[in-house]
Amino acid sequence: MTSTATASAFPAVINLSADKPRVFAEAAGLTIRTLREHPEYRFLTDSAQGASETWGVKSISLLAVKA
Repeated sequence: MTSTATASAFPAVINLSADKPRVFAEAAGLTIRTLREHPEYRFLTDSAQGASETWGVKSISLLAVKA
């Protein structure tokens, strides 16, 4: 038996504590397969840079699949 899944991976910027993406995904019936932070990413706009410095906004890539 062969099983396939279609999923979209996309970069996202979120201002949440580290466990929140997993909590929200699971509440939506999804399972996180990959969650990567991109500490080398530098935001381009002044407002995004300010949010990163002030509130710790980070760039991540998230892959979640239907559980």
